[in-house]
Amino acid sequence: MSLPSQTQHSQVGKTHETFCIRFCEQVERNCNQNATPSSPQYTGKINKIFTQMADETRWKKFGNFLKKKSELDEGDLLARFTTSWFNSLQNITHGCELHRLRMFLFVFDLMNGDTLKGKSLITLTATLITQVTYGRLLFSFVYSDFEFLCIHITENFYAPFIPWTGIASDIIKHLTEMNSSIFVVNEKSLNGYKYVDEFLLKLLDNVLVTGSFNSLTSLIGSCSLQTTLYEYTESLFNKELSAQIATKLIALLVWIPDELREKVLGHLISHLNESEDLFDLSNQLNEVFISNAGIARLAFNLLKKDRHLVTSRMFPLICQLLLCNIPRLHQSALIELKQSIGKLWKHCDKINDSAWMRSVTGECDIELLMNNFDKLITIISTQQKWLSIVEQPLHEVAFMLIDDKSKSQLRIANGRNNFKTRRDEMADLSLELSRRYESLLSSRIPIRIEGNAPVLMMGKRLLLTIAATKPIEIANLLDKIFQKLSVSTNHNSSLILIDVILNIVMEHTIHLLNSWKSLRRMVDAVCCFSEENGVLLVRALLPVIIQREQLVQLIVSRMRRYVLCETTSSTALPILLLLLRSSTIRSAIRNDQFTQSFATFSTQALQTMGINTTKGNSDVAIEIISILKRALSQPASTRSQLYKGIIEASYANENLVDGALDLLLTHLSTTPPISRDNYVESNKVSTVLLEPLPQLIQAVSVLVRLSIHSLRNTSTQVVSSKDAQVVAANSELDKFIEFARDRDVHDLEVDKLSDFSTSVTGRANVLFSTMLIALYDALIEHLWHVGNVLLQ
Repeated sequence: MSLPSQTQHSQVGKTHETFCIRFCEQVERNCNQNATPSSPQYTGKINKIFTQMADETRWKKFGNFLKKKSELDEGDLLARFTTSWFNSLQNITHGCELHRLRMFLFVFDLMNGDTLKGKSLITLTATLITQVTYGRLLFSFVYSDFEFLCIHITENFYAPFIPWTGIASDIIKHLTEMNSSIFVVNEKSLNGYKYVDEFLLKLLDNVLVTGSFNSLTSLIGSCSLQTTLYEYTESLFNKELSAQIATKLIALLVWIPDELREKVLGHLISHLNESEDLFDLSNQLNEVFISNAGIARLAFNLLKKDRHLVTSRMFPLICQLLLCNIPRLHQSALIELKQSIGKLWKHCDKINDSAWMRSVTGECDIELLMNNFDKLITIISTQQKWLSIVEQPLHEVAFMLIDDKSKSQLRIANGRNNFKTRRDEMADLSLELSRRYESLLSSRIPIRIEGNAPVLMMGKRLLLTIAATKPIEIANLLDKIFQKLSVSTNHNSSLILIDVILNIVMEHTIHLLNSWKSLRRMVDAVCCFSEENGVLLVRALLPVIIQREQLVQLIVSRMRRYVLCETTSSTALPILLLLLRSSTIRSAIRNDQFTQSFATFSTQALQTMGINTTKGNSDVAIEIISILKRALSQPASTRSQLYKGIIEASYANENLVDGALDLLLTHLSTTPPISRDNYVESNKVSTVLLEPLPQLIQAVSVLVRLSIHSLRNTSTQVVSSKDAQVVAANSELDKFIEFARDRDVHDLEVDKLSDFSTSVTGRANVLFSTMLIALYDALIEHLWHVGNVLLQ
């Protein structure tokens, strides 16, 4: 049993392996409890081997073999050989310390890599710790060996990988137990504890790699040397707060007491230079918050105490967002952030005008807050890595800002106002409300905002930034928006959320088309939204909906059921009419027609998105028309909504005018003679209008006007079916005009002698009289706009 000679150089790998196996077998036999004491022959062989190993070149070659062999067998042979190596050292007469230290450092270095696995790693760790624990290593060293060992540990911590700290921890623990002053530092004699303190302070100051510093603090903490960490933390306050110092302070938070933690957090929040790249610091702090709820609570209390920091500095704002990731502080952090932003926006003018308020509130500036949010939005849009730590908080903050319940209302500038009847809103078929929403949703029409509305707009910008940064997750964002709309009672918030969807439709059409599940869930629940929200939502998504034929069919099938329900018909009917407009070939846009907004499905916007606007879907249109015919047999409130929707659809697409006029004219010709009994039903419980005749007449009158406007024939002769339809409609309306001229209030039994009390008959007379007044308004409007123009 001996090391390979120079003549065996070609087979050095095989001979080295054979040597290791035989060496281990011999040592294991000698260490057997039943074996006799070491024989002179065994002792002589061991001393010969270690004499050969004293040569530096021979040791390096042997070490290279062990490294290569460990890569092949994951350290099994090394673990066995190391145990035998240390066991055989008790039989060495000279150089025992050298061979022990060499093997210790060799294994220590190898354990830092990823070569060793499983069983071998555990065996080696146990072997080294045994050497340290029983003093076989440390107490046989001289001062130079201690110094060399500490230098080696220092070099490992300087390296850009996480060192194996278990062995180093045991070494440091045993060093601190050495009471004799055998160490000399700056000409001062120190015992083991003071030497370790000086050594670790210097090492903490010199280590720059974040992972190594975290391992070093963990090492010191596991050695129960917290006083060293406290001393080093206090020393960092006297240095300029750079990113490197901030990284060390954050790593130290885990090991220092609460009093010092609060001081460190306050120092970071108040003095960190925001020109630094904050992502690494924010990510490190986020991990600390998640792993230690106590530190997160301290940070929350500190930010709550100094609220002006959140609204005036970037890093505190990020810290507040990070606190939203903590389950225990999630809701409290969100509310605190919203209150800080809302109060500053509400009282910013008073703060700027009052020096006393500025001195009390601190550095609170609305411009600083807006700039910080702008910077944050810019950073997120250019560096997607930020979303890994702030995406969820930003979602919550954006929705919370949009859900602002301030009393100020969104005012729509440059909207279109239409004619309203003077007497009764029952006869008002003007499109003012609908077109006002269209104006809001159109990107070409500006919006003027009052009060705290900028809070809403900031929430909108945050959502759009997240959508632009991670378009593949737009489906999740849509689900959250749909959920918020389904429970929203705030008109302003609903409009902003729908405006967000509108922007997503324009900018991320492809990703929306792929969000089938989200769109289907929206269709299933659209009638559960409020009337305004449901219709506006479908209007905004219409450019995407019509590109998915299955989705159109699904909406039509759902609306067929909802249109027959009085509580959901107000949402179902406008949606069906929107689909009817989009499923019908659009007419050419004439020069004297107003421009359609994007949300009303303009031809220009559709062509920009690559949609063919000259091709309709006749099957869908026929199915929708059949549903609308069934709606004419529904209660008066449903029919009134249908008349209004037909007019709106006809204004948007002239190709619907002829079909709509034929539908309503057929229904008008079947109406019974005008009398209280035919149009009003009254009993002890309720009084109901059976047919909204004023709305029907006004709808037919508007369609007649649109038909006349589109006619190219200037002759007084009827030359086409459209001309005949217009003449027939006008003749039908003339019958009602003649009826109104020939019948007075006495003939209709609603004169001064009639009963207008709260009785059954009285309530019927009141409702019938109201309908007559609205009917007269509609007929006068028809005479004013049309009159006998067809006969002139």
